[in-house]
Amino acid sequence: PIIIDEVALICNGEIYNYLSLKEELKAYAFKSSSDTEVILAAFSLWGTACFARLRGQFALCIYDRQEKQLIMARDRVGEKPFYYHLANDTFLFASEIRALLATELVAPNLEMRAVADFLRYQSVTGPETMIEGVYSLPPSSYGIYKKGVLEIATYWSIDDIKLSNGRINKPALLADIKNVFSDAVKEQMQSDVPLGAFLSGGIDSSAIVAMMSRHSHNPVHTFHVSFDQKAYDESHYAEMIAKQYQTKHTRILLRPESLLEEMPSILKSMDAPSGDGPNTYMISKAVKDQGIKVVMSGLGGDDLFAGYPGFLQYQKLKKFSLFWKLPASLRSAFGDVLAHLMPDNRGDRLHALLNIPDIGLAEFYSWSRRIFSEDDLRRLSPAIAQSSDSMVIKMQQWLPEASKLPVLGQYGLAELKAYTANVLLKDADVMSMAHSIEIRCPFLDHRLIELALSIPDAVKYPHYPKQLLVEAISPDLPESLVKRRKMGFSFPWDHWLRHNLASFVAINIESLASRPWFDKKEVMAYYWRFKNGDSRVHWSRIWLLVVLESWLRENIDNRQKISV
Repeated sequence: PIIIDEVALICNGEIYNYLSLKEELKAYAFKSSSDTEVILAAFSLWGTACFARLRGQFALCIYDRQEKQLIMARDRVGEKPFYYHLANDTFLFASEIRALLATELVAPNLEMRAVADFLRYQSVTGPETMIEGVYSLPPSSYGIYKKGVLEIATYWSIDDIKLSNGRINKPALLADIKNVFSDAVKEQMQSDVPLGAFLSGGIDSSAIVAMMSRHSHNPVHTFHVSFDQKAYDESHYAEMIAKQYQTKHTRILLRPESLLEEMPSILKSMDAPSGDGPNTYMISKAVKDQGIKVVMSGLGGDDLFAGYPGFLQYQKLKKFSLFWKLPASLRSAFGDVLAHLMPDNRGDRLHALLNIPDIGLAEFYSWSRRIFSEDDLRRLSPAIAQSSDSMVIKMQQWLPEASKLPVLGQYGLAELKAYTANVLLKDADVMSMAHSIEIRCPFLDHRLIELALSIPDAVKYPHYPKQLLVEAISPDLPESLVKRRKMGFSFPWDHWLRHNLASFVAINIESLASRPWFDKKEVMAYYWRFKNGDSRVHWSRIWLLVVLESWLRENIDNRQKISV
């Protein structure tokens, strides 16, 4: 028999394959139909080896009374958060940083290295957080806390990905992609509450709606955000999919007045400052108003199937690696010429690219995802700029084991570990849970991740982004949608921040500029350059400053010292 009397469990999330695990655990007399009880039985039988058997999104902690120890674990890609603080033989854990602060056992000391991380990459690269002494448990890891000591181990890694040997059978590969993806969607559709899908009108969300419709006996609920600005509006394509699959479609017309009205609540919902989030907050609010509790998202499709521009850029630049053998001064001079010929943000970015010391993945990826340049940071805040670039340091630690993957697979892994884990998933969870909505991401099923990252570059990206995914599911999607230019879901921030939200922005920028570790004159000059239409000052940088000020005011002000 399987005995669970000596263990207790706290779990946040869902285990999608709990029914199949239940079949393997027949020796235990289940008292409920919940997936939580399945985790307890699995741990009692298999110990920490059970975590590798779980498919789902979860952050959990088990107390083993007999061994007097805590065992914690987090899902493979970090869909659910797990924060902890360890000091003086006291171990605290929670799903939110502010919950740890609320105990008053954690000093609210700001970690300046994390502030630098945020301004460089619009998020903090785990396991560090904005609060000194508070850390996140890494994705795909478990920890054991006993007698004042915490030991962390990994239960899933790149080594689990099997590379293809020999020639690729493309028809078989396309069938595998579709079958694994379809199975992931079907498995994640298990729900005892109403379920829907975000439908942007792009490939990823449309593919999910197609698979959901295949596995559902009832029309799928779909939700789409549209704008008055035609350049950002994809409603035509979303409605095309909704019509093809006869979904119960809701179009949400978002105007800046609505966003401004909700802005205080949006910013207050941020457990940590982030450059993303308002879009998920607004659409989750609309979903809740329609009575839907669980919603599918296309998040992850770009990471697996080379959907972002950085994939092709990195692949092309690898062919010109000899260029980086030239003296740094010569490359910098060439960058100066380009910056002069392109007097906008693109010129500055090219100049920064030519000044990176090497075209390795860590250096290139950090450049591709950077928001504030080092020059801007030094100008706005010398205190912040002196902190080292933690993303590059951390990527260099795990990249050697990633070298077994194809080049595009390596880049996809970087996206999953950095941008997706630290920005998209973090914001998706925080902003959806602000409305008690659960987001599920079928593309992040680890079986699909392992399959996609192992595909050779020439097969994955022979002509255009996400070609393999498109070919695998194209019979289920309209040809006009498959062949259209990728847009990417975004608000018309540039226009809104200069006009509709201008007063709100100005108040926060001026308040941030007055903080002692910023140069007030430089910050205000930088803002006015943006306000007056300077194309070298991208809107994302202004938004990060606004978010940082709001978060500091909400979580740090009138508390304790700042650690520099």
